[in-house]
Amino acid sequence: MLDNYFQRDHAEKIFFIRKTGKETLIVQIYVDDIMFRDNSFSHEFANKMKFEFEMSIIGELNFFLGIQVKQYDNEIFIFQSKYARYIVKKFGMEGKSQCSKPHKHFCQDQFKPNIDSTLYRSMIGS
Repeated sequence: MLDNYFQRDHAEKIFFIRKTGKETLIVQIYVDDIMFRDNSFSHEFANKMKFEFEMSIIGELNFFLGIQVKQYDNEIFIFQSKYARYIVKKFGMEGKSQCSKPHKHFCQDQFKPNIDSTLYRSMIGS
């Protein structure tokens, strides 16, 4: 990337930026995934990358790193409803009612069953 006149973003090391006149191309690379927005010189960039690496262009971004993406002319929405449904199913919470805050106290004492700390950590981490 640096050999092709890109500069690495100082804050996010996975972003590379190339400016040519009024055009700016921002490229995100994460392991073996690459994402960039189509503009006047993105085709040149894609061809260079195809020459250097085995890659395919799959078109408009719909899903990236677990995040769903919906693009419109002047807006981009990102959301994780698919992941949220997966987590609800994984922990057997389908059909349960929602609440704005936990209504059970998570503590361990003589009157309550032992809490599976591994399961609890997995739920919180998800």
